[in-house]
Amino acid sequence: MRPYSQLRQYRNDLSAHEYWSSTMPVASTDKGPFNVSDLIWNDTPIIGGPIGWICTTAGADASLAVFSPFGAIGPAAAYSAAVNTTGFTATGAQISGGSASVDLALTGTLGAGAAITLPTVANLLAALPGAYVGQTYRLRIINESSANFAWTVTTNTGWTLNGTMTIAQNTWREFIVAITSVASATASLTSVAVGTYS
Repeated sequence: MRPYSQLRQYRNDLSAHEYWSSTMPVASTDKGPFNVSDLIWNDTPIIGGPIGWICTTAGADASLAVFSPFGAIGPAAAYSAAVNTTGFTATGAQISGGSASVDLALTGTLGAGAAITLPTVANLLAALPGAYVGQTYRLRIINESSANFAWTVTTNTGWTLNGTMTIAQNTWREFIVAITSVASATASLTSVAVGTYS
């Protein structure tokens, strides 16, 4: 990994710098100074990870400067289906895979209301190589059951749930998944929209 202090290029007359590294600068040993609009290009990109990080608050070193990830490597959208007819625990792969949106269709015929339990956040992070704090995407869960019963999203280790979690037959519910800590494996799931499936 090249040190952040190794300036690689000036961008025209903007007084902004470009650096290359495999991680976002965070420590006082990551020397600057860093200015607003400085870019750190990810020199070891992986699917699901950011293209790089941009400075949004200047600082003499990375413990004082603020950086935000930008861009995402990989497909913008993903789709998967589950044929379960009773409650089950989803996998991290079933609720991830798209940098912007993920659709999960529940196609099994229910005999009664059932719960779809989220994977642990640790399991989700294992399916999100390069996951970072502040990473978000939209998750749509669709109840395609031919019987008039609802699915209900239930929690698992590391999650905070906000809003309505029930998905009636022939409807979908959209959620925002937000990674709140990679080190502690925590995330939130917030209900933001509902609609009819046909």
